[in-house]
Amino acid sequence: MGTAYAERLSEKGFTLLLYSRRPHAARELATRLGARVASESDLLEPDTIVVNAGWDDEYLISLANLVRQGHSILVNTATVSPAASLKAGRIVGESRYLEAPVAGGPGVAREGKLPIIIAYWDKAVYDKARLVIEALASTVIHAGEPPRAMVVKLAFNNLLFTAIAGFASSMRLVASWGIDLDVFKRLLESTWLRVIVERYWERALTERPASFRLAGAIKDLYLALGAHAEKGSPASSTMGALNEYLEAMRVCGGDVDYTNVVRCNLEKPGEKS
Repeated sequence: MGTAYAERLSEKGFTLLLYSRRPHAARELATRLGARVASESDLLEPDTIVVNAGWDDEYLISLANLVRQGHSILVNTATVSPAASLKAGRIVGESRYLEAPVAGGPGVAREGKLPIIIAYWDKAVYDKARLVIEALASTVIHAGEPPRAMVVKLAFNNLLFTAIAGFASSMRLVASWGIDLDVFKRLLESTWLRVIVERYWERALTERPASFRLAGAIKDLYLALGAHAEKGSPASSTMGALNEYLEAMRVCGGDVDYTNVVRCNLEKPGEKS
């Protein structure tokens, strides 16, 4: 996502300073976009908006610690635990942290059509980061104070991933009875569930470069389970979905597209198409 953000913001005329824990990746992208690699001092400047597109809790906290002594704004677009988001906000200070998880992949980001959920303690933070957010977003949803935006994002991912896990389970049921999957497809196409066929059928059954890795879905489902547990909320459907994805990873590995939970769980254990 970081590359997609950079491409979109470069196209919209923003001055880019690229930072990565993999310096060669930042250098390559900077060269391609005519930008430059950020120094650690660049990340501390008051007019710098630090957009986190990292993978997990640990990356967000390390970035927060990196900029804690500065005056920049930290915008967290990554999906992390509510606890990590709160911790990052406390590290940099409430007047410098904006929670801004996104719903959508790199293609949507490059088009500037992301739904972005935001939460902040100090509205001045949003005002400072607003032009960056609006360059990436088609919709901005205000959720209140952190970690409310992160909880809403986890709820969205929970719904998406459990729906696809249900698709996988249903496909396996049909196949286990020796019924041609096209019969099930025709039924879906005749109902409001045709969106599953239109959006996911080919993607779910084809091995192709991942737009969102299966390992990422597993990470986010674990985060959703943790958020449920923190409030004592039942999470049986989340657990069931997680089991589907864990089984798919056992068969196909974690680098396939998350929708391949369907394809992988149609295969016999140990087999890979």
